[in-house]
Amino acid sequence: MTSNLTALVENVITCPICLKHFDQPRMLPCSHTFCFQCIQQMVTDNHGVLECPKRDGVKVEGNNIGDLPLNENVRDLLQLFENPNSNIPLCDRCETNEAEHWCDSDCKHCFCTKCWDSIHEVGQYQHHKKLSVKDKPLEVPRCGEHNDEDQTLKYWCELCSKEMCGNCQQFKHKDHKFVLVTEYAKSLGEKTENGLQGVQSCVNYRSDRVDKLLTEIEEESRVNQSEVTTAIASIRQVIDEQERVLLESVRKTEKDEKKKVEDYKRELQGEQQNLIEQILKFVV
Repeated sequence: MTSNLTALVENVITCPICLKHFDQPRMLPCSHTFCFQCIQQMVTDNHGVLECPKRDGVKVEGNNIGDLPLNENVRDLLQLFENPNSNIPLCDRCETNEAEHWCDSDCKHCFCTKCWDSIHEVGQYQHHKKLSVKDKPLEVPRCGEHNDEDQTLKYWCELCSKEMCGNCQQFKHKDHKFVLVTEYAKSLGEKTENGLQGVQSCVNYRSDRVDKLLTEIEEESRVNQSEVTTAIASIRQVIDEQERVLLESVRKTEKDEKKKVEDYKRELQGEQQNLIEQILKFVV
């Protein structure tokens, strides 16, 4: 599940144009998100008009891209993903070192090892209960309206969409539908998980569709190449046949012309011989 969630987050925080983590993620009217630098480049390449690369028909004039809203959800998720240690607690005493211990006695503070040792090595502090900061009990928020009565926020008002304490539930929200905060948190977590699974399914579908399109393109290219090869072979066969016919015609013409000339030559030779014989008879 962790690896699937990581892959899902990677898909959400990666720009589909540059294939890098988003830098200034801006959201188009169609809700598709791209890096602002990628948007600027698309405007330049498309003669001053931004057309959504998802081919959904959305267009934005180039001089209006500065008004495109920042996708704060993607930005926050990106910051959380790239800085997972940004919420590491610091020592409440020195406020510099990372907190390692939680005093579960009177102190009720987080301490680094150095500060813990300096405070709890003498007197009654030696007997304070030390826990790992990871085991620190969750702080239950108090009701702002009944803070003096130490009322914790135990309930969630579904009508007002806010937490409330027991007093608020009984009086201010007495006719409202409510659930325990823990139940609401669990329900919200399940909805979030289902939503993430839905997004993952959508991403998987699109990824499969892209793979299918690539396969179709490759198959179409293979068929086209085969057709080109066959067509060229047929053309070459026709050309070869034409070459053979033309060469035969040229050779036949050559043969016929040479025969005519040779026949004429023999005729001349015969006439010449007859002339010589007549001259010899006359002389004798």
